Amino acid sequence: MNKKDQKITNKIEKPISAAEKKKMKRSHRFYMILTTVIIVAVVAICIFVYNLQGGLVKIDFDEYLELNQSESRKLIYVGDNGVVSQELTPVLTDLLRKSHKQAYFYTHKNLESDEQMKFVESNSVTSQDDGYILPFLIVVEDKKVVASYEGYLDQESLIEFLEEQGYY
Repeated sequence: MNKKDQKITNKIEKPISAAEKKKMKRSHRFYMILTTVIIVAVVAICIFVYNLQGGLVKIDFDEYLELNQSESRKLIYVGDNGVVSQELTPVLTDLLRKSHKQAYFYTHKNLESDEQMKFVESNSVTSQDDGYILPFLIVVEDKKVVASYEGYLDQESLIEFLEEQGYY
């Protein structure tokens, strides 16, 4: 027998002591508990992320123009730094999160003249002769506005609008 075979044989023949068995049981228990903790943590994170889904996704001007040409149904919220937008934004975000729905949020800022023209021409709400009122909500489908709401919305009216459009 060579030395390798002898070492293997020695290891196999050596009986496990009670202390070693106890140590192995502790080690096994530790890994079981650790595995359980990891699984619980992963499940908790998944639930947390699921509850955060929905809400408002901030977009820039180019994304706003692109969404106005969307074939699929999209809810777009355009706000500014005004009082009405500041009141409406958290309420809308909360309602969308509760229903696990998503809308796109564009903050109307100081636009250059060519961007302002593109904004006005972007959809039927902003291209009206009377101008447009911020904030406004539009639902775009098949490259056109199928529903809109301009100005202040109380929570009940907002819920009603979102329900009609399938977002709540």
